[in-house]
Amino acid sequence: MPPIAFVQDLANNDLAMKPQTPTIRPSTTSQPPTTRSRVTNGKELVAGADGRSPQARRYRDLIAEMTNDLGGAEVLSEAQRQLIRRAAGLSVQAEAVEAAILNGKDIDLAAYVTATNALRRVLDTLGLKRVAKEVPNLQAYLAGRAAAEAAQ
Repeated sequence: MPPIAFVQDLANNDLAMKPQTPTIRPSTTSQPPTTRSRVTNGKELVAGADGRSPQARRYRDLIAEMTNDLGGAEVLSEAQRQLIRRAAGLSVQAEAVEAAILNGKDIDLAAYVTATNALRRVLDTLGLKRVAKEVPNLQAYLAGRAAAEAAQ
């Protein structure tokens, strides 16, 4: 049942209780790029971060791989994209700690285990199974290419 709101009936200058339907906000993709953030537009990886570091490149690679594993960007919800970003960040953090271990440095084992468990939970929420994209069989692919070449 929708929430009740007090609405003034201007015709009768009356105050009445009427059901209020929830407002459905439009997707940000329907807004002009100038009104969206640089992250939403794909211009920045993370707001205020330099995307050229080795960690940023690894983060970007992990996002791309996980996105492909879940069927591609076109089938993901924003919530799934956010979970992928969290998983990629935790993965980069875990890899940095693992590099420190291999270099003989002391690490905070409790923080590492906590991050690893958080990563497992995020991946479990996303689904650990790889989802293959639908790919046409070879005959259909070749027929499509031949048709495209003939059209040129």
